[in-house]
Amino acid sequence: MASALAAILARLQPRRHVFLCLFTGIVLCCGYLSSQLSAGEDILALVPDDDSRLAEQFSLFRDAPFLSIARITVGGEGTPPQPLAQTLAAALQERGVPLVGTGPGRTAVSDPAHFLPFLPSLLSPGQIAAWGGQWDQAAIRAALRKDRQLLLGPSGPALRGLLAMDPLRLHEQFLSALSLSGEAGSLPSQNGYFTSADGRYCLVVARPSAAMTDAAAGAAFMDTIREAIASLPPGTETIVTGSHRHSEANAAAVKSDLSRVLPVSFLLIFLLFAVFIREKAVLAILAVPLAALCLAGPATAFFHGRVSGIVLGFGSVILGITADYAIHTYYAVTRAENLQRAFRQLLPSLLAGACTTACAFGSLFFSGMPAIRQVAVFGLSGLAAALVAALFVLPLLLAPKDKSPALFPTLPPGVFRPAPAALLAAFLGAAILLSSGGLSFDGDIRHLSHIPPDLAGDEQRDKTIWKTPAEGAFIVASAEGTAAGFEKALQVNDAVREILRQAGLPASGLGPFLPSRKRQDESRAAWKSLWAQHGEDILTDLEAAAEEAGFAANAFRSFRTWIAGEPPPVTPEILRETGLGFLPAMFTNRTGDRSLVYTVLPAGTEPEEAVRSSLAATGADYLSGSAFRAAMAETMRRDILRFSLLTLASVCVAVFLVFRSPRRCLAVLIPMLAGLASTLALFRLTGTAVNMFHTIALPLVIALSIDYGIFMQAVLEGRMDRQGRNGVLLSALTTLAGFGSLLLARHPALFSLGMAVSSGIASALASALWLQPLLFAKKEGA
Repeated sequence: MASALAAILARLQPRRHVFLCLFTGIVLCCGYLSSQLSAGEDILALVPDDDSRLAEQFSLFRDAPFLSIARITVGGEGTPPQPLAQTLAAALQERGVPLVGTGPGRTAVSDPAHFLPFLPSLLSPGQIAAWGGQWDQAAIRAALRKDRQLLLGPSGPALRGLLAMDPLRLHEQFLSALSLSGEAGSLPSQNGYFTSADGRYCLVVARPSAAMTDAAAGAAFMDTIREAIASLPPGTETIVTGSHRHSEANAAAVKSDLSRVLPVSFLLIFLLFAVFIREKAVLAILAVPLAALCLAGPATAFFHGRVSGIVLGFGSVILGITADYAIHTYYAVTRAENLQRAFRQLLPSLLAGACTTACAFGSLFFSGMPAIRQVAVFGLSGLAAALVAALFVLPLLLAPKDKSPALFPTLPPGVFRPAPAALLAAFLGAAILLSSGGLSFDGDIRHLSHIPPDLAGDEQRDKTIWKTPAEGAFIVASAEGTAAGFEKALQVNDAVREILRQAGLPASGLGPFLPSRKRQDESRAAWKSLWAQHGEDILTDLEAAAEEAGFAANAFRSFRTWIAGEPPPVTPEILRETGLGFLPAMFTNRTGDRSLVYTVLPAGTEPEEAVRSSLAATGADYLSGSAFRAAMAETMRRDILRFSLLTLASVCVAVFLVFRSPRRCLAVLIPMLAGLASTLALFRLTGTAVNMFHTIALPLVIALSIDYGIFMQAVLEGRMDRQGRNGVLLSALTTLAGFGSLLLARHPALFSLGMAVSSGIASALASALWLQPLLFAKKEGA
């Protein structure tokens, strides 16, 4: 292979300028395409899309309307908050926000009689039958005596219309469902507005049509909110919280990190080259990692479409890793008598190192997380570009014909001492097992989000004002996005409500207010049957009791009209007309693809297994944040084990194919074992929980650390000159520059990856430079 490569370069040498111009043009085109890439920030890229159903469950979390709203608190000391809330809501509506709510409205709260005609469609057939069976003469007389007392009281004028239509107070069976504290998210209200307990603040909720994970749409929505807030009087206190603000903050953090990390990484690598090499060849060497970075972005976009911003932040790492190939090629080509001899020394170690690194990135293809698979494509395409540039382009730049190489002697090969090597390997292996045994896994995606201090402060203030409850669970009834699908989802939701009622579990949702059409038909049939069987008896007893209680002859004429008429069905439009339009908006999500109806369980409510089985039998999905995080943590545990074992097995095979001796392989593995032990010990000693980006860290530590062992072994065996040791040091330092620059990132995903790999690389470098040589005894007279 060395001869063939030297022959190819010899043929290219006369046409080197044409070849280099062609290569430069390709790199510049790819660089332009990379600059045009739009960083994707959809958090779905961090959720497994395999058969674990986690992506499907997360999409249900994402599409929950009550989780995707923006909460805007307005008010302050000495300022009536209701007019402020009304002004802000109008400003948001003028700017095209599809859903804006300030509270339940006055109609449903202060005038239940307006909603009373629809009660026969809302009460279950069982409730109607039970209510009708309790009205004998004594019960009717007792009810009317209570009605009279209420009419004579201070609230009598307000209750006149309600009691005339419902003297037997059927509405009392439904008033608990109308209670905001029981059914609509525990938000206090006054005069139809969401108002804090001290009366100083009102809450405005707003929801756009875009998903909460769409960073670009989230930023545009936040701009709309800020424009609307600017219409409020000066000095108004406002607090904005919600998922869209998180999306905006994370997108800004990633963009800021990209503008900081990549230049710092490049500058550090340039300075390292300038200090170690101190020749004009530095510019030629820098072309290799730059070519890798320019080609990696468009290649990833070709396979995956929009590239995650976190993956683009991985570019600083690609700069550091791929610089290794340029460094070793530089030392080999400029210090050898001819290209064939240079490649004969270089290729075994270089190709073995490239193979091990490719194995690490290749193992990531087995991940269920789209972002991790993007990292695999990004890394492999960058490695391939760097390898081609290092072998076919860099030698043409580094080896002018009129320059004699500066020769450096090789070290005399030492005698390998297997006993110390085995003892050291056993010690490092024990450290790895001990450290890995106590690892904990963090499946909370929120911990990979950047939360600025001002956002954290606003969220804490919001919780203090509104007494926001802790995280609860919810149940989702889903069906097709058609009208028939929505009806089916409502039918499933009816079954969910009945299961929860039988289990005695409190819940908030749409069930009491919008049953399915099928259930409403059954309820209206039960209503008609009740009055057909017992209507005359009840009305006769009611008239007699009314005369005894002193009511006028026609006092309950509206009651007769009500029960004689056809009960109207309840629709989302009816809910809007009666002041409860925010309920469908908060608990349903209808798109062209599916209809979703949500029921929320309060914090601390955990259904028993039998209840969850019954819910699953209806076709509903039970979701809880704790269960989702536990499933994510288990997925990461499997991934980190799978990636690490695949990389380790591939690395061992590659090393054995190059060195073909268990003893020599053992020496090569020492830096890798040290790097892996150091990374795991860092997790254990600092109590760091392993997150999804740490699943990348361990395979990279394994693959990159073994490279230092491979090249150092070639130096110790006399197959590369002693300058190869400088190559190991410089290549490790450039890799550290790439990963170390991530420590400047504000985004937790990038920072955690930089911290984990940097510690492993530093330990592997120290082991390769100092521990590995100690395993060889110098020959006498050397």
